[in-house]
Amino acid sequence: MTPHRSVPWPSWLRRGANNAKISSSILLGTILFLISVLSRGPYQLDILFFALAGLLLIATMARVPLDYLITKMLVALPFVVLLGLSNIILIREPVPGGPDWLTLGMVSCATLLGKSCLSLGVVTVLMAVTPEEGLLAAGRSLHLPGLLLLQLQLILRYIGVLVEEAEKMYHAYLLKNPRATMIAFKDMG
Repeated sequence: MTPHRSVPWPSWLRRGANNAKISSSILLGTILFLISVLSRGPYQLDILFFALAGLLLIATMARVPLDYLITKMLVALPFVVLLGLSNIILIREPVPGGPDWLTLGMVSCATLLGKSCLSLGVVTVLMAVTPEEGLLAAGRSLHLPGLLLLQLQLILRYIGVLVEEAEKMYHAYLLKNPRATMIAFKDMG
């Protein structure tokens, strides 16, 4: 199955895309970035600015368009905002040494938003510059569990099938309802 890429691959990656060492380095860097971002506490917002600068540097070096990266990073925003609002509502303690209006819930919400956007961003860069075969080869060379790699392979293989079927169903719905611009909520499910 040929992957549909909307991001051009850098020439250094195109030459070595099948090279397990390069793919392993990219995968290992992504894992380390995720660990360093996600291991921070709920109130450690300062380190996320450096992580954002690092992500933008990596994306620029990999020639991933920033508008593409930002749209992929904002996919989970509605869900994360709802979780963050619960932090704002439930944690009303003021920040020690901060202004009276700033609460720990607000800081926790901002940290949650930052962590989710950074995590999605680095995974987007990984998937944009590494072909599926290279990703699986990197997992094998890093001795990831075979069951995890098999699951990843099945997911990557069948995402295209699921998208095709969803497009067919959407097209069929629009043919049956020519005045509709999208599927009505009552017809879902």
